[in-house]
Amino acid sequence: MPLELQQVLLLTGATANTTGEEQNTSLGRGLTFYIEATGGSIAGTIDIDVKTPAGNWLTIDSAGVTSTDPIIIQDGDGAYLAVRAVLRDYSSGTFNVVATVSV
Repeated sequence: MPLELQQVLLLTGATANTTGEEQNTSLGRGLTFYIEATGGSIAGTIDIDVKTPAGNWLTIDSAGVTSTDPIIIQDGDGAYLAVRAVLRDYSSGTFNVVATVSV
């Protein structure tokens, strides 16, 4: 059976330090994270967190964002219970993070 991509919204329109909602990805694998920012001046850091079986959050990647150029983080073999995005060190801009997962 061919795999299908499912989109998962991790952050939408974030304009301050914030932690995105937990998104269940337990039925998929092979995540790709898309980080995009808009605005005249952009400054912030996005952490990609995954949930461990014990319920703890672990940062698997971080990206400093200083422009409107999209950033893609690929985790081709990853299979996680849940994921979330965290915006920290925010200074300016509007941030969106979407993940695609193969199901």
